[in-house]
Amino acid sequence: MKELINENQINVNNVVLQPINKEFSEALTFCWHLRQGFSFSIDKYRLKLYTDWFFNKCLTHHFAFEEEFIFSQIQNNKDAVHKAKSYQRKLKRLFSDQINLEKSISLIEEELEAYVRFEKHKIYKIVVDTIPNKQLNKIMELYKENIMFEDWNDPFWKTIKNK
Repeated sequence: MKELINENQINVNNVVLQPINKEFSEALTFCWHLRQGFSFSIDKYRLKLYTDWFFNKCLTHHFAFEEEFIFSQIQNNKDAVHKAKSYQRKLKRLFSDQINLEKSISLIEEELEAYVRFEKHKIYKIVVDTIPNKQLNKIMELYKENIMFEDWNDPFWKTIKNK
């Protein structure tokens, strides 16, 4: 028997959430690039430049957006919000580590992938179940205005394919 969907609800894969879903996809691709970099012994300093760029271009915006527009809307789900903020704090520490590069980059790949999957399957499920469609549309319009996808200027994963 099919579940009835409230007209105020949006499916997690709905068009309204496309910017977030695109960002999730970009983050998972970033994780794959790191795995490729490690498996083909790309210099850790080269990988660190890439992680710094990704953090500054993508994650800082995403974290700020969630803090301002998402977490305040789903405060009734304290455990999920707490877990998301905990992931964010851990990721910030890992991205800022300048000493244990190999270990922190490896953990970035693992933690970011886990965080993306948690957000997609938990946080944004709560979002679509909690925030009315009209309000979510407005929030996502604000998000789209500030999102920027660029290509990294040193795509080491492409050179790996040619080896």
